[in-house]
Amino acid sequence: DRTALYEPFAHAVIVQNPSTGEFKYMLDELQLDPFERGIYDRILEILLAEISSPKEEIKDPRVFFDTEAKKIIEKYRISLGWLADVSWSKILYHAERDLVGFGQIDALMRDGNIEDISCDGVGKPVYVWHRKYENLETNLVFRDDEELDNLMVKLVHMAGKHVSTAFPIVDASL
Repeated sequence: DRTALYEPFAHAVIVQNPSTGEFKYMLDELQLDPFERGIYDRILEILLAEISSPKEEIKDPRVFFDTEAKKIIEKYRISLGWLADVSWSKILYHAERDLVGFGQIDALMRDGNIEDISCDGVGKPVYVWHRKYENLETNLVFRDDEELDNLMVKLVHMAGKHVSTAFPIVDASL
């Protein structure tokens, strides 16, 4: 069972282990190669420095980001070195995902069949509640505390809430 989440960058594949019969949610997302990752890191710094807040309220932050990011990429494209258009598309996808979207779980958030996403900590797989398959382990794992903490702070902020050591528990919906 294969579902396009953000064509052509992210897909979901539900696979079944033939020996146990268990289903698993496999997130298939285009990754950046080491050279693209270096360009991504540099362009991310530039985007954060140059994209200014919109003067008026915007309807879709992703569209605003995409428009502004493309202008900035065109401005710096030559100085960053030659890169195929497909690589620029991947870099722009990852920048949008990480800055405007939900980071590593952005593709999961785009799946209309997912009702809940949970994670028990670093080094443990993220689980999803799927409408058809119910509780599924994914192939997504947070590598370190900083990565998971940054996502949690971002999600709390997106929900319009506040989290701190004084108030470490937040009840919020996105």
